[in-house]
Amino acid sequence: MEPGIQVQHTSLVEDIARGTRIFSEAPLLVVQPASEPEVLKEHIEAFCAAVQALSVEGLKTLDNLSCNRDIPEKKQAQRMIHQWHEQHGDGRGHKLNTRKLRRADNLALTRFSIFVVNRMGMGHEATYGDGLFALYSRINHSCSPNVVCSYNPTIKRLTVHATRDIKTGDQLLTEYTIGTFRRRLWRRMALERWGIECQCKTCTDPEEEALRDRMINLDMDLFFYDERPNNPRENSEGSKEVPRTPTWAIEVNEKIAALLRHPTIDLQSIWLCKIYRRCARLCLELDDIQKAKEYAQKELDVEEAILGTDTDHLREDLVGAKYWLEYLENLV
Repeated sequence: MEPGIQVQHTSLVEDIARGTRIFSEAPLLVVQPASEPEVLKEHIEAFCAAVQALSVEGLKTLDNLSCNRDIPEKKQAQRMIHQWHEQHGDGRGHKLNTRKLRRADNLALTRFSIFVVNRMGMGHEATYGDGLFALYSRINHSCSPNVVCSYNPTIKRLTVHATRDIKTGDQLLTEYTIGTFRRRLWRRMALERWGIECQCKTCTDPEEEALRDRMINLDMDLFFYDERPNNPRENSEGSKEVPRTPTWAIEVNEKIAALLRHPTIDLQSIWLCKIYRRCARLCLELDDIQKAKEYAQKELDVEEAILGTDTDHLREDLVGAKYWLEYLENLV
């Protein structure tokens, strides 16, 4: 945990300014993700081995996390966990009798359910595995989050940054789904995995939902602009503002950025970074390098607020705003 900051049940005991790294933590355990159904067995075997390697304190931490045993993989997991225990026994080379085997199977299924509910993909498409982070797992969901949680492979820790000023006593809230450009029904269905019926202001305030609908329609317009060589359609269903030139596309991106920054929505997130990157690339199409650098600086300001400055892992392919800006500054 970062010096001078304490978190108690994910509520703050002091005011925190936007951009503050509230805490960082190492994973309790890491398992390579099961990207296909046929590798679920390998995934569960790796999970069982990782749990068996935990200390007594680590197991206690794991067992205290929230659990929903009604996971989609339940029946398969039960069978595979049983097979693993039959093969590996108690971890000390001893076979388990029927009673102990049943107890071990039930406990392992509960722990796997905890893992499934609380795991976080580490890096893009879980490049570094699925991690279980004890403190992060206690942060509640909101479609209007006040923190961004992200795994940082440079420091090998998950980081939590404030995306708004947060007052003493306020809960930390993150977004479990990728719902910024999704409508309420989609978000509601996505949250069923956690058994959550979200009552945040995004899901209950008609004004914010209307603004989000506007933002989604604009984003769809940009999709048709990007796909214009393959899709000659002039207008999307949601709007008549499908951009036809880079300048027009920049204007649409700016409208989306303004909505993300709107006090009612107020989402200073990676999406804002992506929008500024779009704008910079469009400026390069217009040979306006100076304007591209201005957008890159805006992207960097947001990135440092939500990810920090230790971003060596974002150097490749100029993924990070710092390296993108350096590239632009070296253009003649």
